[in-house]
This record gives sequence, C-alpha cells and structure tokens, in this order.
Amino acid sequence: MAEGTEIFVRNDKGTEYVGTVSCETAPLPPSLVFTDYTREPSVLDGTKDPKHPDWASRKASLQETKEGVSKFVGFLRGRKKAAVAQLDSMVVALLPSDTLEIACFFDENASQKRAREDESDIGYGAFPAFDVVDASARKAFSEQLPLWNKKTARRDNAEAMVFRDDKGGAVFFQDARRRYEFFCGEKGLLLLSGLLARTALVLEKNEEELKKLGPKAAAIVEEGRRIYGEKPSLRKFGSEAEGKNVTWSDGEYAHVGLQTQYLKLKSLQRFTETYNLCARACDADSGVQQLLCTSSRLRCASLGGGPAFELDAVREFCRSKNEGVEFAFYSLDLQPGWRPYAEALGCHFVAPFDVSKITPRDVVQACQGPIDVLVISYLFIYCTTPRTADLLQHLLVKGLVKCLFVSERTHDQDIVQLLVERGLSVTPLMPQGAGKDQRQLLVLDRSKVQATQASVLDEDSAF
Repeated sequence: MAEGTEIFVRNDKGTEYVGTVSCETAPLPPSLVFTDYTREPSVLDGTKDPKHPDWASRKASLQETKEGVSKFVGFLRGRKKAAVAQLDSMVVALLPSDTLEIACFFDENASQKRAREDESDIGYGAFPAFDVVDASARKAFSEQLPLWNKKTARRDNAEAMVFRDDKGGAVFFQDARRRYEFFCGEKGLLLLSGLLARTALVLEKNEEELKKLGPKAAAIVEEGRRIYGEKPSLRKFGSEAEGKNVTWSDGEYAHVGLQTQYLKLKSLQRFTETYNLCARACDADSGVQQLLCTSSRLRCASLGGGPAFELDAVREFCRSKNEGVEFAFYSLDLQPGWRPYAEALGCHFVAPFDVSKITPRDVVQACQGPIDVLVISYLFIYCTTPRTADLLQHLLVKGLVKCLFVSERTHDQDIVQLLVERGLSVTPLMPQGAGKDQRQLLVLDRSKVQATQASVLDEDSAF
C-alpha cells in the first residue's frame, strides 16, 4: 500500500489515479476520490461549504509523495475551480492555489449524531430468538444423522445430504445427485446439525405452499426438480443490464417446486460458504473482526438474498463469538415468493427489490437504517454494471454500509475492476497460491481498512 493518501479523480473516462500526498496537520483517509468541482468563493478561500454552512472549516498543506497531483492542481488553477471529495461527515476541497493545499469542512458533532442513530430499536426483536449455540442440542441432533459409508450410505439414505463419519465429523453434499463429497470436523458437524434443524422449519413453510396447489402438488415438485437440474435459463444471454448466464429466471424462482429443491440444496451451499467467508474476512481485517465478534447489535442485509441462508450463517458465526448479540436481518430480493422462508429464518423480507433500479436510499430505507454487513451471493451474473458499482461505492463511502461480503461462482470477477476504479478496497479471501481466485471478496471503503496481512485461514473456517 502506498504511503500517504492516494488521490483519484472521477471523470467521463471513469475513476483515474493521479498521485499520492501526505498531510502532517490533518488526518486523511488512505484515498480520496474527487467527484465534483466548484467555483464557490467560500470554498475557494476555505472558509465555508455552502451546502453545510454550520460545519467547521480547516485548511492544510499537502506534501506530494508520488508525482501527479501538482499537475492536476495546475489544471484546477487554470480553470479557477476546486475539486471536491465527499466523505462521511466531511467534505475535502483540493484548492487551485500555487501550493498543494486542501480545505476540510466537517461536522464537529458527527460522532454524537451517529451514536444516536445506532441506538435505534427499529427492526430488532421482530422475530423469535434462534437457539444457535446450544452444543448439547446440536450434538443430540447430529447423533440421529445416518452414518457415512462410501459404498452404501447414499443407496440406503435416498434423501440425506449430511452424514456423520466415524471420526466425529461429517461428510456432506451440495449437489442434487450427491456426486461431490465435502468433509468437515466436529465443529462443522454441529453447525450443519443446527442448519438442518432450521431448514426443516423452512421446508414446513414450503409444504404449506404445496398444499395450496391441491392434487397438482406432486407433479409441481417433480417439475421443480427438473427445472433445478436442467437450468433452462442458464445459457440464455440477455443485455448487459439483464445479466448473462443467469442460473434461473425470476419466473422459475417463483415455481414452488423449484423452491423445494432450492431450499434443500442451496441451504447447505450458501450457509457453508458464508460461514467461511465471515471467518476469512475477520482474518483479513481487524475492523471487520471487531464488528462481527464484539458488537452488541448488528443490522445485516442480503442483496438478492432469497430465503436468507447467508444471513443465517452470519448469525451462527457472530453468536459463536458473542452469544448476546442482537440482529436485525433483511433479505432484499426481486422475487416475492421467498418471503415465507426468509421470515421462518427470522429475517425481514422486502420484495420486489430490483438491484438494477434501486438507489442507495432505497437500500437504507428497506433495512430501516444504516447497515453493518451487506452480503451479496451469486448476484453479479445479473448486474455487473457501472451503475451497480456506483451504488456500492456510494453505500460504502457514505458510511451507509460498513462492510460488503461477496460470494460468486467464477474465479475472475469483472465487478472487481469497477469497484477498484471507484476507490474501494477489494480483498480476495480465497487462497491465491494457485492463481487468481475472486470467488469470495471483502469490500471496504479504503479509509476504513485495517488489514492484518494474515496468510492463513483462522480455525473458524469450519468447512
């Protein structure tokens, strides 16, 4: 990482790096992205920001540590305007002066105001508490699971996806045909036991939906099994805004029989991936570790979250560290049919919620306040666009989302370059020894990064 503050400029070509500076008299974040320009006299002389007349002001000199910023200031000087960067509770103006100089406009009471916002009770306590840390109950459940035998277990247990092995751990599957074996130790076995118990509650809701279909229910389940396996929409290519290589269409997600299969199988995949993602993110950044492991309250959302198994994993991970933490969970999805399942998992549900059309305000309003953890799983195949990157950049830089967790299918994600161009920090969480692997990402505002430089995964990566 470069020493000092990296300077970026947003223009019609995108976001460009122009140089690096240091400042001895004012604390600056690791990066500043200048997105606007002004000729307002009170900004040029560093006395007042007209948009925030009650804010305090302060001027400070900069030292150039990597060339490029002086040339940009020369451009500003020729046009007699200042460049403006918006931060949370602060505005920084790069002035068109003969020397490198900034004016900072800031809200001196910002910390007190944010504390009052964070104390909001909205969204908490809306659902019954989940018992996710009772080891004895999980152990009792795990002892009822079928015993693994490579030759006969699948044949003798047609519907089972999780088996206990003879070493105290588990063998489990995530695919419908149970071809690919996954392994975990005792900790993973107990986590999966809890997941299976909660998934049973979700499947009861699915059974209620199937009963509404009357005699057609059995045929609907079989049709859903076929749609799940054949993925008829997988190879349909749409416009850039619609996404490419979508797994299932919105109409297919609404199919109750498809939902039956999805709940049984994707519960395991989404849960195990997100649990490990939480552990890896804590390894990578000490600020994220403190947020997930010590907070008394967390407001978390899943964008395109469907039945919300990602949020269930966040809950399990955080409560394993801090049993008393409270949650307000929000699953935001285009398809309204996921509602009963997300609510069965203790999550508020908002739909239809179209990521291609929403604004940052829409996200915050849907979640009834600023978000601590935003999870995105397998959504960027639908919406890897500059507009999506702008949305996420605004949420993170404005402090409306503290951290973003991403899980995706492929090793190379186009969204990464779009986010980096907007001045965000993107950390791959999967091991990189075998080459680029961007399937799991931690995304932060650069000014909030507290990197640990960890080179190995924490023991909390249970799967």
